[in-house]
Amino acid sequence: MLKLLNDILQNFGKQQSKEHFKKELTIKAKIGMVLSLLIFLSLFYLSLSSYTLGFLIGLAIGVLTVSLRVFFLARNEKSFNRYYIFYYDERSRHIRNLAAQLTYALLVLFVMGLLVLFAFWQITLDYHVLLVVLLFTTLLGQTVIKAGLDKLL
Repeated sequence: MLKLLNDILQNFGKQQSKEHFKKELTIKAKIGMVLSLLIFLSLFYLSLSSYTLGFLIGLAIGVLTVSLRVFFLARNEKSFNRYYIFYYDERSRHIRNLAAQLTYALLVLFVMGLLVLFAFWQITLDYHVLLVVLLFTTLLGQTVIKAGLDKLL
């Protein structure tokens, strides 16, 4: 596990061979499947509020869905080759980097706006509401910005 983490950190951003990329995708998919299985099993042993229970079920279903998609993507040679070319394509890498930067800028502006609301009008958000809004701002912002950049560039 430590070797895998070291490998990831040393080769971050560098193009990998198809075999290594496929192996890495398969490992990530298996880790995701095991994690979602552990979350599902933990639901039987923990007494949780309905919100936490729903959150964990949704998280487990989401992780399992993405993991299965990645696992079958790595198994299907035609789909894997298409994904490999798309992943290392210079245009798509540029769009991903630009979308990440713009999402970060959006989050900074959002937090600054919340600070201004608090400083001048003492408007506060509940911690739970703040976390949910930040999560959705990040996810939707990244998705919408990436889709917009995909159309523009």
